[in-house]
Order: sequence, then structure tokens, then C-alpha cells
Amino acid sequence: MIGPGLGTEIGVAGEADEPWAALPSWSGPAFDAVKRACPWAIAPATKAEFERLFVPKPLDTEVHLTAYFEPVIPASRTETEAYPTPVLGMPDSPDALTADRAAIERGALQGRAPILFWLSDPIALFFVQVQGSARLEFADGSTARIGYAGRNDHPYVSIGQILTREAGIEDLDAETLRSWLLTDPERAKGLMARNPSYVFFREIDDLNDGAGPIGAWGRPLPEGHAVAVDPNHHDYGDLLWIERADTGEARLWIAMDTGAAIRGRSRFDLFLGTGRAARFAASDVNATGRAWRLTRRHGGRA
Repeated sequence: MIGPGLGTEIGVAGEADEPWAALPSWSGPAFDAVKRACPWAIAPATKAEFERLFVPKPLDTEVHLTAYFEPVIPASRTETEAYPTPVLGMPDSPDALTADRAAIERGALQGRAPILFWLSDPIALFFVQVQGSARLEFADGSTARIGYAGRNDHPYVSIGQILTREAGIEDLDAETLRSWLLTDPERAKGLMARNPSYVFFREIDDLNDGAGPIGAWGRPLPEGHAVAVDPNHHDYGDLLWIERADTGEARLWIAMDTGAAIRGRSRFDLFLGTGRAARFAASDVNATGRAWRLTRRHGGRA
């Protein structure tokens, strides 16, 4: 059988069937790799069986690819001089969600949103909010996981795009942005406030260390195979074959997550794993590419 939500039979206007041979790198090991990482997602024992059940349908537009990761950062369970920045849970009522980032950082939700943990500075919190999850490490050697719980009612604004437009910084990636913010925390605070969107978290205590963070679909994200999509254009569980134009790499991805900046049918954000290596790998991804939706054939049986 195919996992829950996978293998929709409903095509999208403009998508025409293509032969499997048209998929770049389909003859390589990518199919076996996703079976190892996500055995629940692909049940057919062989590639030939999978080809009988599904058909590739190319998206009729160039796609925009970025990537994200699960950061691992130091934190505290209590407020200290070294850890003065709170990680907030969801507020106590919907009307609290009208507060924007600047107001929240001034204390607008004090007493109205639970404080889960404490981080070193607002810049660290900002990047955790961008990624949507984190592993926290404490001084006593213990750890915790936090994941996305919700957000306020304000739209996401890319401060990277603001900096590129107003400061003329070319080829701005996440690491360059991080360095720019850290050089002047007060200047950084003003720039971050121009993104009024604010993410709230929840503690996740039922994941083993080897599992990825929980995505919007409610499942742990498998490294290198989970992709964030716009749920207005793709269903969670959709199988997508995506090729990067910059590297020529192509592989199978599963729609399992979303994000405030992921909007439109051609916008995809690739999950690349946890920790420092994944952080640097993700910062290098800002590419165009091609994508195919692997759609279940009408009347097919798994």
C-alpha cells in the first residue's frame, strides 16, 4: 500500500504524462534511497512495480528551490544573564495574535504566552523561527526538542530581500545574513522588526534522537527526502521528483511540511537534516529547477 495521503489520482491542469525515461537520474539509486529513509512512503518492492502504479507529470513551470535544517543551539531552562531571550509557546487567546514582532519583543504577551526555554539573543531566536524547529542543548548535558506551534496574524517579510534591496548586498545567503546581523545587534533588531511575523513553539518530547523534526503533516521529516510546499497547491504526501539546475542532482522528495515563505505551486524548500553540516548545506541552496509530480495511475492498486 501507499502511505496515507500519498498517490493522489487527481492531476493538475497543464500536467501531461511523461515516460519514466524522461526523468533525470531516475535510473540511479534515488528510488532505493527513499525506500530506506521512508519505508512507509513507498511500498512496492521494486522500481518496476512503482512505475506500473505511478506516472510522472511535469510541472509546467520552472521551480524555485531553497533549503532548511534543524538547528542545534545552546539554551537554558531558566532566565540568566547569558540566556535572556524567551522562547514562547502559543498565547492564551486568539486576540493576542494581533501583536507584531516588535510589540512581542517589547513584552506585549508577558503573562499571556508560556515561556518554554531561554536563548542567548534575539538573533538566535529569529533563525530558529525561520527554520521552525530546533534541538536545544543545556549546560547539564540534557537536551530538548521544540517544533512549530503557530504564528501571529502578520505576514512573513523576508529581511534578506530588504537587505539586498536597500544595502545592495549581492548573493545574500543565510550565513551572510547571520554574519551581518551579528556584527551590530541593535541594527539587527531594527531589521528583524521589519518582519512582523512571529512564530510560537511547543516542546516535543516523544521523538528519538535519530528522528527528524515534526513537519506540518505530523510526521518526522526524513533528511534529504522531505520538502516543504504550499498546501494550497500540493497535498501533504505528494511524491515529487525534483531536479536542481545548479548541480543537476535529481531525487525523490515527499511533501511533508510548509512555511510562511513557501508560497505558490513552483516554490519548494528542501529539508537537509540537523546540525552544523546541514546548516551550511542549506545556506548554499537558492536555485531554479524542474519538478514532476508522481501521480497514481487511475485504477492502480498497490
